[in-house]
Amino acid sequence: MAIRKLVERFDLKDSDGKPLLVNVSRLRKTFINRVYEILDGDLIGTAAAAGNTVHVTGVSYLRPGESAASNWRFLGLALTQELLTNTLGATERTPTGRCSDVHAGDFAPKNKTEVCMSFLNCVRCRNFVVTADDLYRLFSFYWRILSERARMDARRWQKQLAHIARLIERDIVESGVQRGIFKQALVDRERERARQDPHPFWRGEEVIADLGSIAERS
Repeated sequence: MAIRKLVERFDLKDSDGKPLLVNVSRLRKTFINRVYEILDGDLIGTAAAAGNTVHVTGVSYLRPGESAASNWRFLGLALTQELLTNTLGATERTPTGRCSDVHAGDFAPKNKTEVCMSFLNCVRCRNFVVTADDLYRLFSFYWRILSERARMDARRWQKQLAHIARLIERDIVESGVQRGIFKQALVDRERERARQDPHPFWRGEEVIADLGSIAERS
């Protein structure tokens, strides 16, 4: 009854001009598309939030958005560049940075169909790639890890999560600055930006627990 009143009040129509049929399935698709939009087209992160495989999410839930035309043009240009430089599919975006092999990386399922969602292991993975453009995502992940210190037993945090923050600081950020890969000013700016306004994927209160469950199932 409430749905019918909502449709009537706002005169919601479908593509055929008939009263819009609203149900849980349609709301779920809208929700997943909105997550995909918020995550800037991050299919892996969207699939994790939806609780589906990447294939199911991409085929059954996602639809072209308002910026699809410009995105496809950009994709065409990027694809051409990768073909010309022999770097086709070199890295894929993830919620923590980039991955050079989401199907057969160190912590991937290695079954040729599922992609790796073991994001808590990214910093220990040989396939993990971080560019200057990825620092915002990386630091959002970093602050999320640190925030868990106040939520869980100190010994458990030290055993399960402390090494992640340490590796980000020492092996990625400090090493990147020393080798000239990152500028210190950019590192400081992105660190503070992520602290004040973290990437949407890392804002959820239960995201670490959810990722732990995903890793156990992988």
